[in-house]
Amino acid sequence: MNDYANVAVMAAAPPVPDAVVALCGWSMGGLVALMAAPIVRPDALVLLEPSLPAELAGQDPHVPMNAGTFEPAELFGRWPDDPPTRPESSLALGERKRGVSVPSVHCPLLVVAGKTYGEQRGAPVAEFYGGELAYFPHLHHVSLVREVAVRTTISDWLSGVRETRT
Repeated sequence: MNDYANVAVMAAAPPVPDAVVALCGWSMGGLVALMAAPIVRPDALVLLEPSLPAELAGQDPHVPMNAGTFEPAELFGRWPDDPPTRPESSLALGERKRGVSVPSVHCPLLVVAGKTYGEQRGAPVAEFYGGELAYFPHLHHVSLVREVAVRTTISDWLSGVRETRT
């Protein structure tokens, strides 16, 4: 997970002076964005049904740490619209299940959630970190990254962040 967070940190350099920097992550990438935020110090953080930090999921040091990959559809099942999946890191999965601590967020936060993990990931993350929740009860986990209404909501929210920054 730290490897993923380090890549996010390297990619987050502002492209132009005075640019508004926002980290955005979906699912495991949401936890990666949370991990990178203390280093990047973004102006805003957007999380789409993020994997939970240890503060909400707990910690279990006994979870095995296995090198290699796994097929997400075999472990979690297929999504309703059956998008293609790719192999993911077994080591990163083990780290998440052991617990990755992110005690606080120091920037405006928007958490986007749908019907798949809205109650398990969306609302608890927004409440724990004092962020805003955008809830789309008709959308499942994958649809959150495909739906135009979600992108519009994020864009509008980021415009508000930009206005309060200037």
